[in-house]
Amino acid sequence: MLQVLFTPIETHPDSGFGIMAWSFHEAAKKLENPTEGKASPVLPHLPITFLYRHSIELYLKSLIVLLHRYFSIPFRPGGSCDDEPQIQTQGRWKRMYATHSVKELFDYLIILYILQKEYIEKKTNTEWRLLSDLGKFIDVIEKTDRNGTFFRYPDTSVGDESKKSDMKPIEVDELLELNKLSKGSISLIVDDGEGNILRCFRSDKSNPIQTELDCLKATIERLSCLHIALRMRFFDGR
Repeated sequence: MLQVLFTPIETHPDSGFGIMAWSFHEAAKKLENPTEGKASPVLPHLPITFLYRHSIELYLKSLIVLLHRYFSIPFRPGGSCDDEPQIQTQGRWKRMYATHSVKELFDYLIILYILQKEYIEKKTNTEWRLLSDLGKFIDVIEKTDRNGTFFRYPDTSVGDESKKSDMKPIEVDELLELNKLSKGSISLIVDDGEGNILRCFRSDKSNPIQTELDCLKATIERLSCLHIALRMRFFDGR
């Protein structure tokens, strides 16, 4: 039984990272597939991608903490596995709570896994090769949103803001021609109040970050499986 679902966060061996990852994961799925009514018409892909991305970060942190504590690996030299979680990146120890790079977390998880690979694979029936498959997805996520801010802040310093909106600038002639050929689009024509067109925008209601969303979903499905397997086999579902 997954006891983790029915016990207080402070009793969890991973300090609560896993159950919080699970909650954000479930929330993302609910937003993506609403059971009542339709999805929000206001950039619905942004909260969905943010929740998936944040859940991935938390799943990685959970797996790292679980491995440290099961194998009694201290979080820093001279420390203990019960100390505040840290990861080692670029030759130095870094507080986990201050780490938001999925690439740094993933690379450190791979190190822990390799150190205990034989024991982990013997004790579980899980396809741990899923970890090696994740590298290509992690690289895409890291490039898009290294600090966990791209999907939740309007900030041109962290990425291409034009990717966030499905409304794109378009020339008026092209807009009129496209509107003749297709239905179901949204268009906006801005004039100067005297009939002179200043700007035009058009949307076909597609998700402008569908590639990133697909990558996030592929990653989280693999991580959630590994997370449950590790919890069940090493911690009896706690």
